Amino acid sequence: MSADHLDPLSSAGGRSERVPDELIDAFFDGDLDDSGKRSLFDGLRNDPVAAERFARTMFVVESMRRPVETSCELPAPDFTGSVLAEIDRRRRWMPARARRFVAFGRFAAAASLLLILGGAFVVRRANPDAVMLAERPAPLTHVMEVSRLEATQSFRGMASALEPIRGAVATFASTGPRCEAPSDPARCAGDVAVAQFVAPTELPAETPWRSRFHRAEATPVSWTSARPPVHASGAAWIRATVTTTTGPETVRVILIPGG
Repeated sequence: MSADHLDPLSSAGGRSERVPDELIDAFFDGDLDDSGKRSLFDGLRNDPVAAERFARTMFVVESMRRPVETSCELPAPDFTGSVLAEIDRRRRWMPARARRFVAFGRFAAAASLLLILGGAFVVRRANPDAVMLAERPAPLTHVMEVSRLEATQSFRGMASALEPIRGAVATFASTGPRCEAPSDPARCAGDVAVAQFVAPTELPAETPWRSRFHRAEATPVSWTSARPPVHASGAAWIRATVTTTTGPETVRVILIPGG
């Protein structure tokens, strides 16, 4: 690379000029040819400031290229002993006897497992049915038996609770007050209010007393409630006091809507 355009002497017509920084950088980058180097050195002789800057740059570059040499060699510190001591303090190593005991236990466990597997294999080869689960029908569980018993008791209780209702309805359908004289409507005014049906569990335990009079003339005297209403819509039990030819008697009835 020619440095004629950077030559301070040629550009100044032989007069002393300052050496440009680009020329010094080109020298250290290796871009100057022989003529450029001569022009640089000639300019440095006439420019003390550039010569000092060039010398410092040369020293830094040579120092960077020179291998590093230590003035004194110090041995690297060895912390192996302190590290092992700290490990032993935090988690001590097992003694040799304990290590042998652990190894023997592992060996015994492995040997036992192998013996069990070998014995099962031998038995399987000798008698295959001995290690097979027999297929047996599953027995009825206790839950099914209890459910069946509870269902039977429930149906029996419902039937016993509905028996008085059926008997009372049949009694009033067959033995109700008869009217001997159709022209006298007062004697046939046996109008009983229809009560709403209640569940069997709400009925009293005692059986209603059925009327014992048959084909007897009865004149309704009064109607009173036998017990407090089960709900607000009406009572489930009605007591009727009637007068018969043999004297007054009390009849407790249960009426089902539509029955």
